[in-house]
Amino acid sequence: MSARFSGLFISSMVLLTQFLSVTEGSNIGVCYGLNGDNLPSPANVINLYKSCGVGNIRLYQPYPEVLEALRGSGLAVAIGPLNNDIPNLAANPNAANDWVNTNIVPYKDNVDFKWITVGNEVIPGPLSSSVPGAMNNIINAVASAGLEITVTTVLSGSALGVSYPPSAGAFSSDAVSTITGVAGILAQHGAPLMVNLYPYFAYSSDPAHVSADYALFTSSKPVVIDAGLEYYNLFDAMVDAFNSALEKVNFGNVNIAVAETGWPTKGNEPYTSVGNAQTYNKNLLNHVTRSGTPKRPDYIMTVFLFEMFNEDLKQSPVEKNFGFFYPNMQPVYPFCDIGVCYGLNGNNLPSPANVINLYKSHGVGNIRVYQPYPEVLEALRGSGLAVAIGPLNDDIPNLAANQNAANDWVNKNIVPYKDNVNFKWITIGNEIVPGPLSSSIPGAMNNIINAIGSAGLDIKVTTVLSGSALGVSYPPSAGAFSSDAESTMTNVATILAQHGAPLMINVYPYFAYSSDPSHISADYALFTSSKPVVIDAGLEYYNLFDAMVDSFNSALEKINYGNVNLAIAETGWPTVGNEPYTSVGNAQTYNKNLLNHVTRSGTPKRPGNKMTVFFFEMFNENLKQGAVEQNFGFYYPNMQPVYPFW
Repeated sequence: MSARFSGLFISSMVLLTQFLSVTEGSNIGVCYGLNGDNLPSPANVINLYKSCGVGNIRLYQPYPEVLEALRGSGLAVAIGPLNNDIPNLAANPNAANDWVNTNIVPYKDNVDFKWITVGNEVIPGPLSSSVPGAMNNIINAVASAGLEITVTTVLSGSALGVSYPPSAGAFSSDAVSTITGVAGILAQHGAPLMVNLYPYFAYSSDPAHVSADYALFTSSKPVVIDAGLEYYNLFDAMVDAFNSALEKVNFGNVNIAVAETGWPTKGNEPYTSVGNAQTYNKNLLNHVTRSGTPKRPDYIMTVFLFEMFNEDLKQSPVEKNFGFFYPNMQPVYPFCDIGVCYGLNGNNLPSPANVINLYKSHGVGNIRVYQPYPEVLEALRGSGLAVAIGPLNDDIPNLAANQNAANDWVNKNIVPYKDNVNFKWITIGNEIVPGPLSSSIPGAMNNIINAIGSAGLDIKVTTVLSGSALGVSYPPSAGAFSSDAESTMTNVATILAQHGAPLMINVYPYFAYSSDPSHISADYALFTSSKPVVIDAGLEYYNLFDAMVDSFNSALEKINYGNVNLAIAETGWPTVGNEPYTSVGNAQTYNKNLLNHVTRSGTPKRPGNKMTVFFFEMFNENLKQGAVEQNFGFYYPNMQPVYPFW
């Protein structure tokens, strides 16, 4: 990392889950089922929710040990009685009072009960006629206790008699009467109707008519056009079928919330797989945190992902394998494409094995290491982490001049680990353009590419720039490479375009802000501005990070390589060393807001391009020069967090 980036934006005002990481207070929750004989303690589970930044939790019955663990957690809780208790709750107001006084009132001062779900998938069915009465009695019991909690029920797709096309959605004949009564209660109290939605089951039961692209949010064109509305994904179509059904019983004013949705990793191959589950849940998260459905585009629904853990006591292999985590609290798969840099400039750092386990425990998908440390590569075996790695800068001239040197580097540092380390990027040079080594970069890249090809591997080769590669950086549309970098960058971009690799850049709003706070506001640097700070070429910039990235996009366009994508090799904020600009609060704010931003959208110039981003860095490094450089870490070397982030 170089402080040279700090001067780039001085004239700019003359200007941070997963997992799976979502943020507290969002519309996203995760279901917590306990049908397992090997699950962690509730206290550990609630800490896992908090460390992942999940804001909402759904429980299927009031487990006292879970409710105790929830005290003071800040999690918003959805909870309900057992289905078999519903007839008694409907018939006897005292039973409803007892249920509330036993399961809600003792915890009310420090557990945030937000929803009570009366019935899970019991409409239609023998218990369904009791649901409206039980809801009313629970509502009265909640009011008598002086509480304000939303009361609803949860439907499955079987409540619909017609579900396609979405505009034809209608409740089944054996459900419509009960649901009309339920909807009247919901409308009176401003509560949503909760539904469990699983595109997986529709796809796996009829793959001839339901495409994987439609089920997994990967279609680039509308699959269904209905009543003038375009449906790119099955999830939206399912939700809007329920919206249409509510309209048909004259309760279109009742909103929908999703009480369960997810995708299994095992049990019905090829439809179940880690890849499909990861794709569905990532794309779902991106979608529902940003927009509603075609019928309700502005309504951002509450959505609960199913589920936190695999549950081994469920009946089928599919049902057992919806979890984000194994019972040992290791992630089933990384939930986001976010990476974290792993620097080793410290004499007090944990062992590489412990560090890699720390990455895995947080569901971090990508790791950047700055040179091939054998002990780190050994620890990465079987980890599943996608790895960015490169040679030392001083080795680049030899790699450029000598194909055999490139072959030797690959055969020594990559080939021995290729079967169980996921090398994804090789970075040829860190912040050496412009400079005396820069002319060697294209040759070294080509030689490493040839060596990788000879070894039968597929790894993207790139380089990493700092802001000093730009001669003009403001406004973003004027971004251009400096005269002493342009020739090298044209050659580099040619190689990147030929092989479909991104250009990596290190981006630090901290340095720009701390070097010129009179012209660069904290709000602009920390993603907290509520209005655009820069308007350039018709594009609105609310944060400095986007402006910095788009200045590189503009520079690539000016050398006719606007088709080369960008990835962020480093970004972060220090906690100590240059107060008041450095602080735990600023670091936490920057990194959390950056994470929210880059997992949801691209920049104003490339809004659909969600970049790979590496946060700098996992640990504070005490052998770096200066207090600022030593204090970018999420963790102290003793593996205690500097501040809550995950």
